[in-house]
Amino acid sequence: MYDTGVGDEPSGDRRERTLGDADAGAAAGAHVAFDGVTAVCDGPPEQVRIDELTEQLRQVSAEVSARQAKMVELTAELARLERALPGVTLRQWMAMSVGLTAAEAARCARLAARLEALPGLSAAFAEGCVSEGIVDLCASVATPDNEDEVLNAARYASGAQLQTLVRAMKRVKRSERDAEPVPESVGTTIGDDGMWRLRATLSAERGAEVEA
Repeated sequence: MYDTGVGDEPSGDRRERTLGDADAGAAAGAHVAFDGVTAVCDGPPEQVRIDELTEQLRQVSAEVSARQAKMVELTAELARLERALPGVTLRQWMAMSVGLTAAEAARCARLAARLEALPGLSAAFAEGCVSEGIVDLCASVATPDNEDEVLNAARYASGAQLQTLVRAMKRVKRSERDAEPVPESVGTTIGDDGMWRLRATLSAERGAEVEA
């Protein structure tokens, strides 16, 4: 709620009345008086300041994320030139030449590799909508097929909720991988002793047939 305090009385009288009203209403809300104009914000002054700081932090966080996305973009281009680096890996070069820690360099290189296949997540990162940590978390489970769902979760879930979701998705992936049958194979070799040897990886059913 805003009370401009603007009327027909002289500016001096208006300023005196406005400041007096601000003092009298301090318990009801935060008042900011400047040149006869008073802004009255609902809530205690501490809460008003908390809201202001929170909004500023959101803006700075978005700016930081956008710059980090630019770093990842540049790292992806550098990765394509990795063979020309003087005897070091991309991560080592990033740590030495850009001043990153080993962990920071690893994350930047990891995101550069993963985000090339995830344009939606990459765009949200560049726009400052999601932080580098959130992007790294999402990229660990996102694929071109489920990218939209993962990105939607990142926009609306808290950090803790997103971590729980990602852990659950990883468990499902492990279960599916463990459930996949081991491919059967048969191979033969002739040893130095001239003996012919057979090597086979078979299902239990086929193994039983061979033994029979």
